[in-house]
Amino acid sequence: MNKDFFEHLYDAIPEGKENAISLKDLSSVLGLEKRETKAQVLKARENGYMICSLASEQVGYFKPANMEEAIRCYLMFASRADTSQLVADGMKRFLIENGFNPDQPIRKKEEGE
Repeated sequence: MNKDFFEHLYDAIPEGKENAISLKDLSSVLGLEKRETKAQVLKARENGYMICSLASEQVGYFKPANMEEAIRCYLMFASRADTSQLVADGMKRFLIENGFNPDQPIRKKEEGE
């Protein structure tokens, strides 16, 4: 997807938490499956589009109407990143303690192995 698509996606998202659009409705507007819509929202966010969602409230997607909404969204994602890294570090320790090098490439098992 390109910048024009990200603009289209961003334009489809309303401003303000109270006006949030559900994943189902956003997918319908974009003509995508829900899984692909989530992936494109993630890519848009990675490219600097401020698309909020609040997991604790499950309101859908929205553009922040003010700095309070923007900061709240940022803090939620920053918190998730910290938590995800802590979980990954813990799992990596487990793998190392059990003789597996998590930095080596993992070969998929062939059928019949």
